[in-house]
Amino acid sequence: MHYLGQMGSESWTRTWATFAGHRLGDLRRLTMPHEEAAVRRNLIYFDLASGANPSATDQLVKSVFRAFGLFVVEFLMTLPKGDDRVSEAWDWQGLTHLETLNRGRRGWILVGAHTGNWEQLGAIGRRVNRRIVAPVGTQFSPVISPLVKRIKLRRGIESLPVDRSPRPLLRALDRGHLVALPLDGGSFIQGRTTTLLDKPVRLASGAAHLSKLSGSPILPVFSRRTSLMKQIVRIIEPIWPDQVEQETGKRPVDIITDHLMDQLSAHLTDSAGQWCIFRSLVPGQGSI
Repeated sequence: MHYLGQMGSESWTRTWATFAGHRLGDLRRLTMPHEEAAVRRNLIYFDLASGANPSATDQLVKSVFRAFGLFVVEFLMTLPKGDDRVSEAWDWQGLTHLETLNRGRRGWILVGAHTGNWEQLGAIGRRVNRRIVAPVGTQFSPVISPLVKRIKLRRGIESLPVDRSPRPLLRALDRGHLVALPLDGGSFIQGRTTTLLDKPVRLASGAAHLSKLSGSPILPVFSRRTSLMKQIVRIIEPIWPDQVEQETGKRPVDIITDHLMDQLSAHLTDSAGQWCIFRSLVPGQGSI
């Protein structure tokens, strides 16, 4: 009976936590019309939603904001827990790639996207007993950003300011740490125009540059939430900078970046409703 009561309590908590996450996402969508417009433009521009079907697009936009609300709720729920406990409920795919890289002394570069619960992917560092270093801008809001960064540091994720020099990241890799760089992140100094979902877009190319400078491989890791506190974490075969096939007229950095964009495109096709990017990526419109 005690076990059944515990199951009932957990179910009740998950139900109300999901409800709270959805309402939080709805609140952000209603109070941030410029963000809603940016999300809508991105989805339509990349053909993840159809401008000819406003009702379906509305639902997809709503799901993006609710995904962010669940992200916040999960962050709060896991404050007293370790990442190793949180990740026990995940569906891990491709762990052999992680285990193979972990046999080496040097670190490697983690790349991913703002889907699922991307912050919880710090559990990868705990799994291989390595620190994660990540150049980041403001987290959540300027008011609570310092607190979030301190919490992440206790979990083995060190936040660095976005810097023009790659030296801190090169040192981190040499010390055996992991460097996390989101492929769709907005905190970059220099980017390049590439192709995402067959559309031109300007995104960061830091992962490819850092890989070429350091000789370290890039490990793509994508997550997609399946329910509250549960997600599929897919680890893809690493990209080694010295094994990239040369293409006439293309620099290795461009070849690597294009390959990463292909992987991101495939992931977003299945995870459009969780893509929490609240700035416009449409060329010529800037960040709104």
